[in-house]
Amino acid sequence: MLPVPNGGTGASSFTSNGLLLGNGAGALGVSAVGPANTVLTGTGAAPAFSATPTVTGLTTTGQAALTGAQIYTDVCSRCHGPNGEGGIGPALADANFQAQYDNQALFDEISQGHEATPMIAWGEILTPDQLEQLVRFIRSFKLITVETTGTPSAPPSFAQQIAPLLKDRCSYCHNEKTILGGWDASTYDTVMTTGTHSPVVVPGDARGSLLAQKVFGTQLEGDVMPPGGLMPEDEILLILDWIAGGAPNN
Repeated sequence: MLPVPNGGTGASSFTSNGLLLGNGAGALGVSAVGPANTVLTGTGAAPAFSATPTVTGLTTTGQAALTGAQIYTDVCSRCHGPNGEGGIGPALADANFQAQYDNQALFDEISQGHEATPMIAWGEILTPDQLEQLVRFIRSFKLITVETTGTPSAPPSFAQQIAPLLKDRCSYCHNEKTILGGWDASTYDTVMTTGTHSPVVVPGDARGSLLAQKVFGTQLEGDVMPPGGLMPEDEILLILDWIAGGAPNN
């Protein structure tokens, strides 16, 4: 269960994408499968935010443990921006976002992850000390104000946005005649029902959807798709938002 922000009712301020994790770039080399070339330390009981963190645990081979600032720079900044201004993920420097979470709630969000998004549970990889350092680094951002409409936006249109994107990026290898991996991206029905590891799309569950994992580089097996490398962030975001919004045939 996700933590309740500062006396809230249980609704999280994270966007449909949550905190996203790419595939093994930077000094950490972390992917959804687990960290490569790192040392992991088990934590036992659920950790809590401490006033005096001492960083130990996650290290690159032959190097000292990485600090929260280094972890943010190497991993988190790719989705949340180098200064927390946001990108694929929400703006962590947003004054409204920061006001909704005390240190423990923010610690828990990062530690536990978001089940309905590609955000992993960092508590399974980082030590409590590193999580505390990461919280403190996020608190150090110069606050900004991000304007919102106050009402959730409708998911992207499959017919007008997702289908053309899949045709452009996927149909060369995934069509009714050439069905690599058993997946056909030609129509809504084939997108939803075909695939050697189907379902490729799990409505409402971006993290659990193979399509989202493949385009974001968090897949457990095989390579990122398309083969040429990651798509532009705005295109990845469309797919993630469509899936998170229930993957409708709209």
